[in-house]
Amino acid sequence: MSAHARNVAAIAMVLLALCRADAAGKDATLADTQRPESADDLNRRGADLEREGRYTEAEAQFFLSRDACRRNAYPFLAAILNNLGSLYYAAARHREAELVLRQAIEISSAEGPNPAFLAPALVNLAALYRTEARYTEAEELYERALELRQADPASAAQEVPKLWTHMAALAQEMGNPQRAEELIRKALASYGADGSLGSAEGLAALVRFGAILASEGKFAEAESADRHAVATYRTQPPDANYAAALNNFGSLMTVTGHPKEAEALLREALAMWERLVGPDHPSLTPTLTNLAAQLKARHRYDEAEAFMDRATRIDARNLPAYHPRIAIDLENQAVLLVARKRYGEAEQLLLNASAILEQRSPAADSELGQVLANLGETYRLEKRLAESRENFARGMKILNAAWGPLDPRLLAWLDKYASVLRAAEQYTEAGKLELQATHIRVLDARRRSG
Repeated sequence: MSAHARNVAAIAMVLLALCRADAAGKDATLADTQRPESADDLNRRGADLEREGRYTEAEAQFFLSRDACRRNAYPFLAAILNNLGSLYYAAARHREAELVLRQAIEISSAEGPNPAFLAPALVNLAALYRTEARYTEAEELYERALELRQADPASAAQEVPKLWTHMAALAQEMGNPQRAEELIRKALASYGADGSLGSAEGLAALVRFGAILASEGKFAEAESADRHAVATYRTQPPDANYAAALNNFGSLMTVTGHPKEAEALLREALAMWERLVGPDHPSLTPTLTNLAAQLKARHRYDEAEAFMDRATRIDARNLPAYHPRIAIDLENQAVLLVARKRYGEAEQLLLNASAILEQRSPAADSELGQVLANLGETYRLEKRLAESRENFARGMKILNAAWGPLDPRLLAWLDKYASVLRAAEQYTEAGKLELQATHIRVLDARRRSG
């Protein structure tokens, strides 16, 4: 046993002894009708409060649950720690969350071949690692949880599709949309087969499906999924998945050229997030970023800058400096600076963003491709054509590989890159890009006309 494992076990045994002593003392002095609430009741109440976003009250209930545990406290303590870790994660208290989730995992792992509370703790810790861009560690935890769930017939039908949804999200974040789509289609097929597509888990999978399809440029399918999910959510009380669905749908409407609908959806998502988790939670930043991009495209620069700055401040407080979201924030700020002709400032932000993203998998990273293409455009506007051509060449190579050569999102850069090549008298290469852009426009017009 490692030193850390011994420390965790020692902590658990001390807590167990305290719980038993406390319980024995109270039981000796109270009548049956006056006994303190059970650890199970307190733990469940804490979980209910967490779902309502009442984190301070939930934390107090989890502590009471820990202090009220009985003879089965050693295995049950893992459940309390798992819930407490989930609470800390939801409240963006990541270091505390990691500590207690690791304790829950080590305690559960000592229980036998398939402990009851191990898989949930593994999934919660994997979600935390995804947030921190610790993708390899997250993937290992998901695989371990999947193995446990598949080995348990009693929970496999319900829990395995949920895990596929989580793993699909991870694959998308790791720049592997094909793997993400494969996993999410398996999850949706499972929910469809047992009639639970309208359940909370089924709808969460449908929202993820729309996001993955949009990342692949499959906009018609993505819109169908998003519209269905949002329509269903509108019949239910607000929750985090509902807010995520509104955000994804709003982002898609921006990409597909429906600015008014996009803004309405994104503002609705932002208001819902603020009610659910408060004004400064990391969950807000994708919506803030999407809303800023939408406003920037409509030349409402002051409004866009306010939302961008807010997203940047939240991410800077909650994420490590190398996180991809930090790079996206830098890129978005740079694009706004370019629109305001502040090219020197934009260049430095884009260089910083590319340095962060280079640490990942640059050959398949569409985010890096976009940063390099934006850097190429910045140099083009500064008439630094050699540097522009170099960055456009690399960025467009990545984007063609990640999205495919006929993706409408490429149009933002193809014509500009072609103009740089013409200025360098590379007419044949410029002509190829212009032909590619024409093909995309024709196909896009056909799609829009039905």
